Amino acid sequence: MINNNKLHIPIIILVLSSILFFIFYPSSSRAFWQSQYKSQVYEGGWNVKTATTEENYHTLPTIYSAGKGEQDIWLTKRLDGINSMNCIGFFSFQQQVEVFINDYKVCEFFPEDSSKSSSPGNKWIFVPIDSNSYGQTLTIHIFDCYSKGHITIPTIYIGTQTSISLGYLEKELPHIYVSVIMIFIGVLIGIFHVIIKKNTTIGDAFKWLSLFSIFRGIWGYIEANTYSFFITRLLPISQLSYLSLKIAVTLYLLFLNELFYNNKNKIVRILTYLSISDFFITIGLQFSGIADFASTVFITHTLLFIGGLYSIIDISRTLYPKYKANELKGSTNFYSSISILSSTVIIISSSLCDMYRYYYGNSPDVARFCRIGDFLFVLIMSFGIFHDFVNLLKIGQKAAFFKEQASHDPMTNLFNRTQFEKDINEYNDTNPQNIGIIILDLNNLKQYNDQIGHDAGDKYIISSSETIRQTFSSYGKIYRIGGDEFCIISKNLSMNKFEKLRNIMEMNLDDDGDSDMPNNFDKAIACGYAIFNSETDNSLQDTMKRADEEMYIRKRELKDGAK
Repeated sequence: MINNNKLHIPIIILVLSSILFFIFYPSSSRAFWQSQYKSQVYEGGWNVKTATTEENYHTLPTIYSAGKGEQDIWLTKRLDGINSMNCIGFFSFQQQVEVFINDYKVCEFFPEDSSKSSSPGNKWIFVPIDSNSYGQTLTIHIFDCYSKGHITIPTIYIGTQTSISLGYLEKELPHIYVSVIMIFIGVLIGIFHVIIKKNTTIGDAFKWLSLFSIFRGIWGYIEANTYSFFITRLLPISQLSYLSLKIAVTLYLLFLNELFYNNKNKIVRILTYLSISDFFITIGLQFSGIADFASTVFITHTLLFIGGLYSIIDISRTLYPKYKANELKGSTNFYSSISILSSTVIIISSSLCDMYRYYYGNSPDVARFCRIGDFLFVLIMSFGIFHDFVNLLKIGQKAAFFKEQASHDPMTNLFNRTQFEKDINEYNDTNPQNIGIIILDLNNLKQYNDQIGHDAGDKYIISSSETIRQTFSSYGKIYRIGGDEFCIISKNLSMNKFEKLRNIMEMNLDDDGDSDMPNNFDKAIACGYAIFNSETDNSLQDTMKRADEEMYIRKRELKDGAK
């Protein structure tokens, strides 16, 4: 669970929202566009007819209540008020269309025979007209591809094709910006996930959020419906929109289960499996010609609503410790629960608004509220997870520091006795063949401590440990296992090589140039070495005893002046 005790997220959201407001706020450029490219809703004298009803309207209704099972509607109008206008345009959303002037068909929009779909896709339809058309009868026959108990009537504009296109594009431009930003944010989150995944053990919450943001951004961009101005293959794009929506619901559920429940919540997992099944089954139904995506999308909407509603209820319980959900991941303080709850409410509420508009509205853009809801959800979640990630890094750094402190000698920064016992037992549990033990001991340390002082003795230990490190660090791990006693666990170090290294160490100790040490005290490091022998040693502890005996022999030689 996101642990966020600070109020920086609402502040960041407020700043970003302000930036977006100023970017998208109507400016003088809007007035320029409107003055250059004028178009208007074509009103006055419309006759609306179905198989069972017929009515006249000045302004066309957006929804027409038809008889049961009726999907055909005819819109008829005498062409007037044309002036210099030379085009009538409207957006066909999941509809088959025929347009007539008098009895002459001027255009049509039907599915291809090979598409196995009731819908031809979504398209802006433009009907060229001229002064010769004045006074003639315009008839638009619309067949709503999917029965909803009503028929959707598109908004019909009159103007030039450029003015109608640019007028719509200008209104949708902010929505396109938000969708593109969503895709961009998703890509950035994905890159961040790949980078930190290599160095941390974090879960897949970043990955699912990244993909969710990308696919919701793609869905939102397609639903802005500007692609039909420059793309001819309209049905595949429309189907891609449905697929992006279905994938995004699966990703939302995966993200929900990973972030909040550590991927252990059975209910969310079941919903995820159902969402995956919905994706593949409906693909089969679509391309076999049994049922279009539009006929089965209510399943996708239902899964999203149930998953969101469940998470809202479950996260709400964290506000009341008495009913705290045991499965929730991590701690759940008041502010983190409020942030998570509010972002989840935002995305579910915005989705419900657009679901209503999809089933009961005539707007071709059915992602208008979702874009903002998704955008805020992704921002809050990404900032929250990033904040949590930074906290985990700090905890990890502290843990690494304390772990190092626990395994190292504070004076020499070599490994300590505790780490030595752990490592030697691990070698014993494996095959200690070719493992050698070097035992080292400082001569005359007691004299340093008794006659010069413990500060000088400490300096002797530190200086000697540095000499040992410089000599043997490439051949094994070095441990300080007592006051003046050191040990090295080495692998594949021959006896001849050891003797050469020992001689080098003793020469370096003589030449270390330590002017603070009195001349009447000799510094010396006695060391002995033994290699594990399965015939004589039951464990490396036996090897260590033999190395210790060799060390004492060398200690006596050094005290007697033998080199």
